[in-house]
Amino acid sequence: MDFKALLSWVIQQNKNPVLFSMMVWSIWAQRNQVHLNKPHCALNLIASSAKDRLDEFTKAQPDASPPQQKTRVSWQPPPIDLFKINNDGATFKHEEKFGINVVIQDSSS
Repeated sequence: MDFKALLSWVIQQNKNPVLFSMMVWSIWAQRNQVHLNKPHCALNLIASSAKDRLDEFTKAQPDASPPQQKTRVSWQPPPIDLFKINNDGATFKHEEKFGINVVIQDSSS
C-alpha cells in the first residue's frame, strides 16, 4: 500500500487522522534527527511520543466559544451640519498606477 492509499484508508475508516498526521510528522522529525546525527528517541517510543505531543497540543487550544449573533447595521445619514467621509485607495505596481475613491455624504441622504 502506498502512502496515498494508506491516508485514504485512515480517513475513510475514521482511524483518527489527526493522530495519524502527528505520527507521520514524528517519524519524519526522527528521521531528520538521525540523518543530522542529533539526539532522537528510540523507534519503539515514536508512537507514544506522537500521542503525547498531540495531547499537549489539544490541551493548549482555547475552548471554542459559541458563535456570536451578528448585529445588522444599516447606514444612517450624519446629523445636520456634519458630513460622513469614506475613502479607499489602491495601487497597481506593475502598471505604475494608483486610484483613490472618496464619498462625502451630508444629512440629506
